[in-house]
Amino acid sequence: MALVNYPSSSEEETCPAKTGQKRKRGSAPPPPLQKSTMPPLPSKFHDLYTTAARASTTDDPSLHGGKVRAQPHVQGNWPSHVYLEWLPSPQDAALLSNLLSTIRNPPSPQSKSKQTTPQLHSLLTSELSTPLPLHISLSRPLVLQTDIKDEVLDALDKAVRAARVGSFSVTVEGARWVSNEEGTRCFLVLGLRGSGELNKLLWGVNRVLGRKGKNLGSLYEGFEESGFHISIAWRLGAPQGNELDVSRAGVVEALRKCSKDLDIAFESVKIKVGNSITVIPLVQTAQEELGILG
Repeated sequence: MALVNYPSSSEEETCPAKTGQKRKRGSAPPPPLQKSTMPPLPSKFHDLYTTAARASTTDDPSLHGGKVRAQPHVQGNWPSHVYLEWLPSPQDAALLSNLLSTIRNPPSPQSKSKQTTPQLHSLLTSELSTPLPLHISLSRPLVLQTDIKDEVLDALDKAVRAARVGSFSVTVEGARWVSNEEGTRCFLVLGLRGSGELNKLLWGVNRVLGRKGKNLGSLYEGFEESGFHISIAWRLGAPQGNELDVSRAGVVEALRKCSKDLDIAFESVKIKVGNSITVIPLVQTAQEELGILG
């Protein structure tokens, strides 16, 4: 039986060149390969990976950039949080990245100072440069015991729906540093303006948590001046002096662009209990309802 005569590797390497030589002079070259554009990930995808895999059975700050757990893990306790999630578009992410870059790189007279400040960590992307969602908190970090977590979750669900808040958007108004209660970390945050919807949702959440015991402290009571905000970066330690000089021309211009062009809109409230995420869609606005019914 005759063997099949396969071409050698050297022959294969020369084939493309020979084929190219046969193309008639003056004929158009083959069209370039177009880059495939992958569709965006669905919003529920991020809910599946809200918690990183555990790298240690004990709390080791060295594994988390020096961050210290505010509430040590205890069996039967469920870390929880009520929030509004926003995934910046590529255009929005570019504006925020420009703002962070401007803040990270002060003018040369300041950069020559011998005083060193801790590294500023962006919250816009993961260590693998994957875009991350940002959020507005509607509660403090909570710890729910097993015997009440379902009851609290059900009450929060009802409170959000009872608020009758439709999809809405907010506008950026300035930037500042906000320290955590322990003083171990501080966050670079964007202040927000123009949303009665946020106050309605917060009132409902605070009312539920206020009924469930003092350990489920309400948000913003006693320090309303902090107000609603979106954190975009963090660093270890407390804010130092005029670390964020918003009067600098570069920062002012970057903030002006953020205030003018960022599209920060919300269509649902999320409640995280442990690793589980409950998504509560916001009701339709009056205009949307009229459009459907009309």
